Amino acid sequence: MAQSTWNKFWFRVDTYVKYFPFSRALSIKRDSINLDTLAVFYFNQGRTTEALKIFSELERSFPNDLDAMCHYAQALTRLEQYSKAEALLLKILHTDGGHVEALRQLATLCGILGRHQEALQHISKALSPGAQTVDKLTRAAIYYEEGNHWKDLKQYQQAAKSYKAAVSLDPSLPQAWLNLGAIYHLLDEFDSAKFHYHQALKLNPNNEILKENIKKLERRQQQLINNKKNKTS
Repeated sequence: MAQSTWNKFWFRVDTYVKYFPFSRALSIKRDSINLDTLAVFYFNQGRTTEALKIFSELERSFPNDLDAMCHYAQALTRLEQYSKAEALLLKILHTDGGHVEALRQLATLCGILGRHQEALQHISKALSPGAQTVDKLTRAAIYYEEGNHWKDLKQYQQAAKSYKAAVSLDPSLPQAWLNLGAIYHLLDEFDSAKFHYHQALKLNPNNEILKENIKKLERRQQQLINNKKNKTS
């Protein structure tokens, strides 16, 4: 699955902490890269007070480091400080309207708040030619996120279209295959449901929910067959 900017950042963080003792952390050169690295590390270690203090310094001193600001916004979202996160993301997009990670995060935030139509607008911008160029796996992840918003709106055909776009770019997305199976299951399109469930199962053979869905599908299919037999007998 495609990684967010936050997750991609971990390679740099891991390298940083391997060679830099944290007893000297606050004596580093306080440029945006070092501060961002340290803030992300602290946040993922559960040291949120220290992380937020450094993120605040980043915002004051390096507001044009948009990737760092995205990390700050993501931390705020995880802490359920939604208003502050949204304001920061909108500020990023005012500077660069095609910043893909900011658009994705804003869509995620809107989804958390139940504003799925608005989320889809941000996703559409992230996928548009005017946005930053992204790699194929990131684009697949964005289509997957789009599918989730359509699914939450119960627009299942639209959701299926997005999930299909996702797996066409990255066939290793088990949850997209699973969601496709679930949609076709709801629509009683048994062959399609079974195919997509089994694609998901190949990628995630220990998923008990998936196995149970397949059993439910088989029971539902058999039930309809029995009903037809009873009507003709």
